[in-house]
Amino acid sequence: LLPVLMPVVQAAPVAATAPVVRLHDAMQFVEDPQHIHTLDSIRQSSVVWTDNGTSVFNQGYSKSAWWLKLQLENSSDESLPRLLEVGYAALDHVDVFVLHNDVLQQHFVMGDKLPYAQRPVDHRFFMAPITLMPHQMLDVYVRVQSSGAVQAPLTLWEYGQFHSSNFTA
Repeated sequence: LLPVLMPVVQAAPVAATAPVVRLHDAMQFVEDPQHIHTLDSIRQSSVVWTDNGTSVFNQGYSKSAWWLKLQLENSSDESLPRLLEVGYAALDHVDVFVLHNDVLQQHFVMGDKLPYAQRPVDHRFFMAPITLMPHQMLDVYVRVQSSGAVQAPLTLWEYGQFHSSNFTA
């Protein structure tokens, strides 16, 4: 029998115009058990991505690094300042890469092994401030690694919604 090659399908872009967007069903992931991938190598066409599905990304206890990817889209005529939340505080290493037209725009280095003061946003979770320009599409890659449980509940927040949610929760 010959193997059937399935085309790799990019998950649909996420509309970033809503005040709160849970991202787990819009992302794909790759396991990196040897911790060898870089942003450039993980973006090669030979890398096979797996759809995350409808649950929060959770790999239990794992020594692997995990790469997540998704696309954010601003179909409006206005800039959209947003916060990308990785809602699990016990991750040792969290890298968020934001690309536009294959060019790195932002790179956030976070994790509970780094000084808290280095976080871009003063919050218990890992927050990456991202602005989508009018009619812009962004590719977002998140690399997570931890010596404990690995999970990455990703949420995209409008600033006002994020602040009101944090003060009422």
